[in-house]
Amino acid sequence: MVRATQQWRRHSFFRKSALGDAVKQLGLPEGAQVTCAHLVELKPRRDEDAITMSDVDEATTKQLKEPSIKALVVVGDNGGRIVVCDGHLSTPSFLPPFDSRSLHVHAVTRGSEKDVARVGAVVAAVGSSRDGSYLLRTFAVSDDGAFAGGVAELPLTKDAPASLALRSDGRLCAIGLESGSVTLVSVGASIACSEDDLSRNPVAPGDKPRFVDFADAAARRIGRQLQTDKADELLVVCGSVKPPRSAPCVALAFASFTEETYLFVGSQVRRFAGDRVEGDSDDDDDAGGQVVCSKIPDAISGTLPSSVLDERGCGPGLMSFDGEKIIVARSDGLYLYATDERRGALGFDGPKTALSCLGDGLVAVAAVGRYKRSEVTIYDIIQRRIVHFARLQQGVAAACLLSALARKPPEPADYVDGRRPLMKPLSSVIMLATDGGIVRYDEKSTPEKLDGLYKERSYASAVDVALKSGLPKRAASQIFRMYGDHLCDQSQYGDAAQHYAHTIGTVPPSYV
Repeated sequence: MVRATQQWRRHSFFRKSALGDAVKQLGLPEGAQVTCAHLVELKPRRDEDAITMSDVDEATTKQLKEPSIKALVVVGDNGGRIVVCDGHLSTPSFLPPFDSRSLHVHAVTRGSEKDVARVGAVVAAVGSSRDGSYLLRTFAVSDDGAFAGGVAELPLTKDAPASLALRSDGRLCAIGLESGSVTLVSVGASIACSEDDLSRNPVAPGDKPRFVDFADAAARRIGRQLQTDKADELLVVCGSVKPPRSAPCVALAFASFTEETYLFVGSQVRRFAGDRVEGDSDDDDDAGGQVVCSKIPDAISGTLPSSVLDERGCGPGLMSFDGEKIIVARSDGLYLYATDERRGALGFDGPKTALSCLGDGLVAVAAVGRYKRSEVTIYDIIQRRIVHFARLQQGVAAACLLSALARKPPEPADYVDGRRPLMKPLSSVIMLATDGGIVRYDEKSTPEKLDGLYKERSYASAVDVALKSGLPKRAASQIFRMYGDHLCDQSQYGDAAQHYAHTIGTVPPSYV
């Protein structure tokens, strides 16, 4: 267990934007409560301010200055409704609802060109019916959030679903159950529907969202489609994963390493008053659970073998894949996992309520901090710094954090004249609060970060940001010059000389 809290530098690399009330923004009826949400990034934002520098030619600049944000947010509520909207939570579209309650949703971008309907994303949702049964549904959604048909349905067992995850290609779905196992469902190509079968009610710019009544003819046609054999064949139970300890599987994450795909499962013993777990300590809510890993073969059949990575589990949804490793949040810190073992831990105290990985080392965490107030912190676990911190109002907590792997290191083909490009995708985090409020945190561009660091005289961090952003040598040398000047003012001449050495060729020798 991690007990020591990390003392990292704090910066403000994100800006806050309030998006309003979730119920009003999404067009939900009064009294509705959001029960689940997920975000899928269709096109990452670009660091537009940085790419205007003269080191990037005009053609590259024009190519990279494309529409800024392209994402879909899928939200479910306690009335069984499922809403799809863009990254600004505007222009909501409604998918066919469940009878009782939406429990879990997940979405991924379309991953195969062989699919019948080539659309923006594949959405999976688990909900409950009035008779107490549970259903899995998949939908084809266009890149503007409109329902594009191809809905399929699969009745589940009486075991309550505790988590849901889709593989990155959208062709495999994992459902974690309260009974302590994971059901694997093969997702086939969606059925293409005609224009008459679309159930989306368009919202004109400036109009208020209009709630869709699914008791119309279009909904009846969709209902008939769900009953066809062809639709049923789209979702087939193909296997399962059973951790050794039968605790509810409350967290799932697919991870791809090289050409192999793995499923990580986090379980947790739900504790009530008077419950005891053998070997459990009073301050360890994750004792009794496990973190296990199972390799997903090309042909899935029966119960897949799994290996135990940790004898402590995690809370609901507190597991995520950042593109390189699995990150698990617990009350005493963040834990890092590979396919065969635990790879380290970072100590950050406080009960965690939400976790989201932005990629490239950025991790957003919601926790209960000092004075019993909820806090949202974005960590850079590679550079060992806190890039954003926000303390919420008393009595308000973060219900969930939404983000995507918008940050990815550039490939060699993206380099300009042999240099790492100045432009890079920027990250966004959407927080849904328990009071119904929506807040989005957007990463600042590189020049904005540097301006703030100059004002703080944090030249060491400015150098790290400049080098990580791929600034050209002459731009980075100016930062080294300012850093050297700052050290000279503090009479640290030896350290200043080391930084002045990076300015050779760009700063006149007489200056030094």
